[in-house]
Amino acid sequence: MKNLFLAILTLLFALRIQAQVYYKSATFDIIQAVKSTQFPGVMGSPIVTTVNFKMILKKCTRLSMDSFWMDGFSDRINISYANGEHWDSKPLKGDTLNISLVYYRLTTQEGYPQNELGINGSPQNAAPVKHSGEALFRYSMSGKQYYFSIKKIKQGENIYAP
Repeated sequence: MKNLFLAILTLLFALRIQAQVYYKSATFDIIQAVKSTQFPGVMGSPIVTTVNFKMILKKCTRLSMDSFWMDGFSDRINISYANGEHWDSKPLKGDTLNISLVYYRLTTQEGYPQNELGINGSPQNAAPVKHSGEALFRYSMSGKQYYFSIKKIKQGENIYAP
């Protein structure tokens, strides 16, 4: 019985080690990053890209995330607890947060994404600091602003409307 318990414990520990961590810091880890795009079936409808992240907090601290930059676009960050409750910026150590990024591009009459500033779409902005990843985030902690970059985001399933 003791050997079975140790084997199960070892297996659980090994599975935890194998989990991919997309970003590590002293305050939090990003353990999931998946991107998908929805292409519209109606001309003039926006092309919507959604990126979902899972974050595990390591410290009890006031943390505020506000903006992201990705693929030449920027927009706001939406955060909720893993159970779906709205984020209140008073996290507890070990809390799991869901972070959703959504940006959209308007299409022209030809159905191709427009190249100029996305009016009524997500604004096209360069990242405020240089980074080498696919996405850049800005967050505030204890009154100071910080940036972090996710190097690689897993490509999820794209949706093509008929």
